[in-house]
Amino acid sequence: MLDAAGVLRLDPQTDQRRLAQAVQRYRPRLLLLDPLVRLHRLDENSASEISGLLGYLRHLQRWGNVAVVLVHHASKKLRAQPGQGLRGSSDLHAFGDSNA
Repeated sequence: MLDAAGVLRLDPQTDQRRLAQAVQRYRPRLLLLDPLVRLHRLDENSASEISGLLGYLRHLQRWGNVAVVLVHHASKKLRAQPGQGLRGSSDLHAFGDSNA
C-alpha cells in the first residue's frame, strides 16, 4: 500500500507523471483514490475541467492495466437516479463502470 495523502494532486502534470511512475514500478492491480475531492483543485461542476482528469485516469487504467476506484461523495440533495446524486459534473457518473 502506498499512501500519498497530502503529497499528490491529480491535476498537475508533474504529479500525474509521478503517479504513472509509481504504477509502472509497483504494478498494482488496484488503485484506490479516496476521496477524489482531496486529490485535485479543479471545479467539479465543470465538465471541461473534470473530464481532463478523468481522461488521464482512464489512460492510466489502460496503460497500467490497473483497476481504478474513485471514492466520491453524493450531494446533499436527493435525486431520483443514483448517478444524479454525485456532486459535480455528470462526467463523474459517466466515468464509472460501476457506481455504488
